[in-house]
Amino acid sequence: MILVLGLVSIWVTPETDVTTGIGLISAGLAFALQQVIISLAGYIVILRGDTFTSETASPSAACAATWCGCGS
Repeated sequence: MILVLGLVSIWVTPETDVTTGIGLISAGLAFALQQVIISLAGYIVILRGDTFTSETASPSAACAATWCGCGS
């Protein structure tokens, strides 16, 4: 906590606004955690969407027989 306050005091002076310091810190956190944020978003997309369902992941028996040439 003291480190964070020290970093904020570097950018926040009487001439600047507190929101400038908060914006810089949040931008740094977003840059540092971008892979975590992207992975979490992808996880939510996979859970909420029909990206990997059993219907799209494996072909039906008729389709598989046609594909391998066994159906003719």
